[in-house]
Amino acid sequence: MACLLRSGFAVASIEYRLTPEANFPAQVNDVKAAVRFLRANALKYHIDPHKFGAIGMSAGGHLVAILGTTSGAPSAKTLEGNLGNDHVSSAVQAVSDWAGPIDFLTVNKQAAHFETADFIKKVMREFLGDDPAKIPSLAREASPASHAQKGNPPFLIVHGDKDELVPYAQAQDFFHVLKAKQVPVSFFTVAGGGHGTGDIGPAIQITIDFFSDVLCGSKAAFLSDKSKFASSLQD
Repeated sequence: MACLLRSGFAVASIEYRLTPEANFPAQVNDVKAAVRFLRANALKYHIDPHKFGAIGMSAGGHLVAILGTTSGAPSAKTLEGNLGNDHVSSAVQAVSDWAGPIDFLTVNKQAAHFETADFIKKVMREFLGDDPAKIPSLAREASPASHAQKGNPPFLIVHGDKDELVPYAQAQDFFHVLKAKQVPVSFFTVAGGGHGTGDIGPAIQITIDFFSDVLCGSKAAFLSDKSKFASSLQD
């Protein structure tokens, strides 16, 4: 947050209900309500209501990804909730997803060989209320990948290739889903990085560049400038 502030962005760090206090879709309702509140009070807080970027790590990565993929989507109606400012849009204009779980129907299989596999299964059950395989419709609704569509805002995906809490394959699959839907997307790999660990300095700078270009400049310039990503950009 400090890096974004120093780069001239207004930053709001929002709260949301955790499990086991509440399971899905409470968390999505909360973050959408937070966006609506900030947009409704944009004049008061001196922020531009037309230029909202969302960034989150891990569970936060999931939430910003679902914010981005459900921006203005018919499938989002059940996810908006009723926590105020329902006349205001919860859309965001750019998303940086750091190591977020993206597809709850595949995450357990992809993590099956991890030492953390049992813990991941427990987290999935607490979040959804049951094993994802037993409630596929709900698991699909909770998965940002299932909502992706043409017209979604630009995405920057950041993920460590040694992550053993949220499989790296989640990010790879999401990248290909977004590309297939013609959503502008770039992917930065933290080489040797675990879940939020490793040399994340370059990823922080790339995220700042991403928001600067997409929200304040030319998104085409960012997405076509491969020099910013060196060998870590997957395309």
